[in-house]
Amino acid sequence: MVFAIIGGFIVYAAVTTNPEKAGGLPEALHWIRAQAYGPWLMAAVAAGLFCYGVYSIVEAVYRRVQTPA
Repeated sequence: MVFAIIGGFIVYAAVTTNPEKAGGLPEALHWIRAQAYGPWLMAAVAAGLFCYGVYSIVEAVYRRVQTPA
């Protein structure tokens, strides 16, 4: 969700030909917080990013890459 918002910011900056409008992660999080259910949305984003981090750690520990013989 956060990466989609950042992508939207980049597309908006490209359409308006104003690179100052392109935002990154801080701008995306600020935009989410400014919405009607901002604290709940921020909690959902935080939970999603946390789960992705746990998934990445588990995959890094247990993934085995086959080498060609």
